[in-house]
Amino acid sequence: MTKETIFLFILILQFLTGVTSRKTCDETFCGKLRKSPEGYPRYNLDLSTIITEDNGIAGDLISHDGLYNLKFTILFEPPLVAFIIANIVDVKGMNPLRNTAADSLKLEKSTNETITVTFGTEKAILYSKPFKIELYSENQLVSVINGNNRLVVQTSPAELVTALDVVFHGVQQAYGIPLHADNLALRTTTDGRTDPYRLYNHNNGQYQLKSTEALHSSMPVLYTHGKGRSSGIFWSDVAHLWVDITHGYDEIETYFMSKTPYIAATLCSRPSIVDVMSVLYVATPNLPPYFALGYHQSRNSYANENEVLSVVDNFNKNNLPLESVWLDTNHTDNGKYFTWDPIRFPNPVRLQNQLALENRFLVVTIGQHIKVEKGYFVHDELSAKRFYIRNPDGSDYVGDSLPGDSSYIDFYNPSALEYYTTLFSLETFKARNLHVFLDLNEPTVFKNGHYENTLPPYLLHSPSIPHHFLHNAFGSTQLIATFEGLLKRQERPFIAARSHSLYDLNAGPQIIEDNFASWEHLEISFPMCLSESLVNINMCGANVGGFAGIPDDELYQRWYQAGAWLPFYRAHFAADVPPREPYMYSEQVKARVRRAMYQRYAHLPVWYTLFWENTIFLTRIIRPLFYHYPHEEATFTIDNELLLGANILVAPILKRDVYLMSVYLPGGENELWYNIDDNFKVFRGIGQRIVYVNLDSVPVFYRGGGIIVRKDIPRLTSAATVKDPYTLYICLNTTNGASGTLYVDDYKTYSFAENKFLYLGFSFSGNTLYGYKIIKDADYDGAAPIEDIVILRPPKNITRVSLNVRSIFYDNLGTIAYSSDRKVLKLSNLSLDLREPFELTFI
Repeated sequence: MTKETIFLFILILQFLTGVTSRKTCDETFCGKLRKSPEGYPRYNLDLSTIITEDNGIAGDLISHDGLYNLKFTILFEPPLVAFIIANIVDVKGMNPLRNTAADSLKLEKSTNETITVTFGTEKAILYSKPFKIELYSENQLVSVINGNNRLVVQTSPAELVTALDVVFHGVQQAYGIPLHADNLALRTTTDGRTDPYRLYNHNNGQYQLKSTEALHSSMPVLYTHGKGRSSGIFWSDVAHLWVDITHGYDEIETYFMSKTPYIAATLCSRPSIVDVMSVLYVATPNLPPYFALGYHQSRNSYANENEVLSVVDNFNKNNLPLESVWLDTNHTDNGKYFTWDPIRFPNPVRLQNQLALENRFLVVTIGQHIKVEKGYFVHDELSAKRFYIRNPDGSDYVGDSLPGDSSYIDFYNPSALEYYTTLFSLETFKARNLHVFLDLNEPTVFKNGHYENTLPPYLLHSPSIPHHFLHNAFGSTQLIATFEGLLKRQERPFIAARSHSLYDLNAGPQIIEDNFASWEHLEISFPMCLSESLVNINMCGANVGGFAGIPDDELYQRWYQAGAWLPFYRAHFAADVPPREPYMYSEQVKARVRRAMYQRYAHLPVWYTLFWENTIFLTRIIRPLFYHYPHEEATFTIDNELLLGANILVAPILKRDVYLMSVYLPGGENELWYNIDDNFKVFRGIGQRIVYVNLDSVPVFYRGGGIIVRKDIPRLTSAATVKDPYTLYICLNTTNGASGTLYVDDYKTYSFAENKFLYLGFSFSGNTLYGYKIIKDADYDGAAPIEDIVILRPPKNITRVSLNVRSIFYDNLGTIAYSSDRKVLKLSNLSLDLREPFELTFI
């Protein structure tokens, strides 16, 4: 059997590995907990033990039979409220909040059975018998903790579990707790027809659609939303978690069940869902390098250096954009990471240098599963220094993974993490344009169905921490370590990964893996990525065309059209399906794919600006419609459309044979939407509208009142667009105004930390376009100029323009042309320096 055949077999096994290994609620601790309060003690709050400490209060919870005692703490940092319940004495180190000032904390014993605590606009009423907490924000009841008396804290070795019910008031829908192949709005799970939503990272091949089953990432943040109120909860642990949801009248009831010895959670409630998302615990965003936002090509796997160069050459010959080519495990020397196959990749530095000449990159797979082989320098070092995850008897754990017998790096050991980062030095990980995909980092262990093909829970991390406490964050530890290693090369790292948690650095894309070439998988990718975006995993994408299976031509081109509007744009397909790079298709299909790609590249300035704004303001990049239209109840369950920022609405075609499409346009009679694929035809935001489409078009709308900054010259790489001039699309609203922003830097380093960037604002009112620096003390001298300006629904009878730069006036600039129907005006041949504030008046 050849090496290629072996790898093909392993990769097929990788896809199928989860098919029969999924556990249901009843097969885990969830089954018993779900019946609570049956079989568990009930708790009362001993009001005589209440004390004030830091920015909150603490007290004792006593079981109804007097046998159990728990420590309870509630902490305030408006609008956040955190609580901790544990059987340990000192819980101060578990405080998830930053504020320790207690100046405005007020504590009063309201009755013999209650205590009321206020902190600014937040109020909590603590009930003694039975223990529960009512939380108020601005005098409105927003949530009740343990209102159903289902609190469980069991810390014995025989049963180590916790559970708690939280009810949110004034809301109609729940979102978040990704990743699941389900709708954006979470379903009721207590109707006897489904398991709770499960969060347990594992390699779930051939997962079910419209399902609550766990996949390869877990984010324990849940949001609820109503017309006038939004709330959220961050459940602060990374162990195995199940979440039940029940929809009531203007309330959402949740029940969290976890494999941990304590409960720590943070809640927030505000009138605006945007406010909740900006303050509740979120991933720390990083600004990606510019090339990350372009198109990437992958398969399992390109066989050798010549095939990689051939792929790039064919993209060039067919005028198809491309940023990087990805290599799977078989680029290595027999599965040994940080090595290269000496036959198929004899000169990796030369290969990378050849790609660099065309501004292309190489992305290679790295795993935390290290081949057990004496003489392999990585294994020898890790084993000698005891840097692997251990069995209870102290020996290195060995499981089966892509390289064969493998041991797993213990990234919770600081010394092991530091050693791993050195492997990305230029001496070992040669060349600067090499980037990383962390595959199977849930992690995956083959032939281990009893433990769902992942690490057994009894394994030990340094110093002696059982794996089950840390399981859902394990992939993040490798992501953080890889980021630190690549960071030493000075330029911004690009790291894609399957597994994420809220503790990682958001350093690269979250890939929806192991999907199938079907319309159903295309359709589910949008709610899945919107769910990720809500918890601020900001760069999500699905394998364009599907990983497994063979898409027909219509599905193939529709996927390229739709995928261009998700944050991460990559095609990746299995080793056992025919090659399907875009250049292999007919001219007709290829033309549609090319057009979708060019549309993506034209909007790269929009994407990049949104990514930077996400790092500063925590505003989401792709957004469900209710994010900006929170009072329109019809938007609460829409997940087949999305907003890119505030100003672009995308309604991708996700079903076969669609030529007449109903699109929901929000905002009301005074909100205008311009269809960019239909000569900027104007629609008003009055709900469902019928749009005609064909195989060449996708309904994409610019919002009236927005200014869209584009680069319209077709290019084959993002780097080639950098010096191209900008075009502003001024989309006037009903009051003839518009505004927008643009962020520019060098696209690849951290020089922005030294204020070497431009963050610009544009506004149009009274027939004048204003350009200005929003952050005045920042500057960057490499920005391309504005060359063209397009105005939608323009002022009538414009014949000339006047430019004012620092009180110096210039007349009769550029060339003015109206469209034949006078609904679009284009001003061409300008050269406006972005570093200089300007006023451009249309006369």
